[in-house]
Amino acid sequence: MEAIINRDKRTNSGVLLNLAPRSASLQRLADGTDATPVVDLLESFGHSSWPTLNEADSQSLVVCSLHRNVEDLTALLWLLDEGLPVVLVDAANTGQAAIAARNLGATHIYSRGEIAPSGVSTDTAVHRDRRVILPTSGSSGRPKYVSMGAGAIVGNALSVAKKLGLNSQDVGMTTLTPAYSYGLSNLLAHLLVGARLVVSSSSVTAGEFWDSVENGGVTSLAFAAGSAPMVLAAMKRGRDLSGVRRIMFAGGAVPKELVSPLYELCGARGIDLRLMYGQTETGPRISISPPGLAREKWGSCGRPIPGVSLEIVDDLGRPVPNGVVGRIVAKTDYNMSGYVASACDLFEPRECKASRPTGDRGSIDDDGLLWLVGRTDDVVKISGYRVDLGDVRDIARQLLGPEVAAHATRDRLYVCVKVSNQSSSLTSINSVIADRIGIPREHVSLVMVDDIPRSVAGKVDTLRLESLIHRSRTGAHKEA
Repeated sequence: MEAIINRDKRTNSGVLLNLAPRSASLQRLADGTDATPVVDLLESFGHSSWPTLNEADSQSLVVCSLHRNVEDLTALLWLLDEGLPVVLVDAANTGQAAIAARNLGATHIYSRGEIAPSGVSTDTAVHRDRRVILPTSGSSGRPKYVSMGAGAIVGNALSVAKKLGLNSQDVGMTTLTPAYSYGLSNLLAHLLVGARLVVSSSSVTAGEFWDSVENGGVTSLAFAAGSAPMVLAAMKRGRDLSGVRRIMFAGGAVPKELVSPLYELCGARGIDLRLMYGQTETGPRISISPPGLAREKWGSCGRPIPGVSLEIVDDLGRPVPNGVVGRIVAKTDYNMSGYVASACDLFEPRECKASRPTGDRGSIDDDGLLWLVGRTDDVVKISGYRVDLGDVRDIARQLLGPEVAAHATRDRLYVCVKVSNQSSSLTSINSVIADRIGIPREHVSLVMVDDIPRSVAGKVDTLRLESLIHRSRTGAHKEA
């Protein structure tokens, strides 16, 4: 299903996001090109349960189980505009709504156009600093919840819109669920400046997705970094992207070997390629690469968005000179209010400071551009040998292709590779990897898997990867 959501700006009236007008219209694509109004937002969601819920004010907490469709997006915007605290979960994660309601003491659950009491007995009261609650696994694969205030969510989205040059003439597109912070950021960055949004539930690998891009007049596309190979393939197939002005990637690093081909193809078509860096805990965008970068700057994550400053520090927290790799610290009022593990945490005001270590390593060059190196927890010890998992992944991609992942235990390095990429010389590849990173061959194992497990954000799902490795050790998958 494809449709266009068209929303106008309005003056600040004190509600949560201050973006959804009372006269907002929901529009459906007609004949693939023209948009025709079909229903008013409040008429669409005028069920009796909604006014009752609104009267409860901050004593209510709504878990929203969200699909990437018009009905769920408009419901989410309605709830946000009414100032109701929400917990966003991806509907694809079966059972997560009930788990979130139980863990956080939610009073209601929204799903598929209906809202109903959760059945959870609770005295929930949500502090205004924690009105939007998002799940995140970071790079650990272990889900937890991040709470944000309205100012952080809105301020960050407006800063993103300004940095990208979005305006009311733009047409964005849903490529990710709004339960993912990057998907929510993309949604709000467009709607807050009066832009339109094409809503599509199709996968980026499907022809229908690219048909919607062409027919919907899309000017702005935001993808997870894990989608980079599919986007590159679509561009090589000659899809008509003549209306697209910018393509953005975030939610992890675009594989190094794809950066230059993407820049070259985008440049040849007059499209600005924008690489973005951020995390849920920071609102969620931190920096965006500028248009027109010189070739030697391709791959950088650009400069901070308005309202954010970055600092690189050593392990003792001391600033380091330009060009020196260290820990990345984000300084911004867009930082989260804090993590949420239970309903007890919702009572508390903001606990996090404006200065926050991101958990990533990188450097800032003399032009003020940020270069990511990897996670601070990528540097591990394997039987006493210091190993950088980011380097391991780079080496493995050179030898085996893009579908690889790396994982370490105390005494072994596991390099997982998709079965279709396997080489006939696995033993020699083991030796090459061991030699390049400087550890004995007996500490390196290659594991063939059917697929590299990934989250909705395109990041490697660490828990599922660990499970596959465990199965390989018990004979369920081949290990070399």
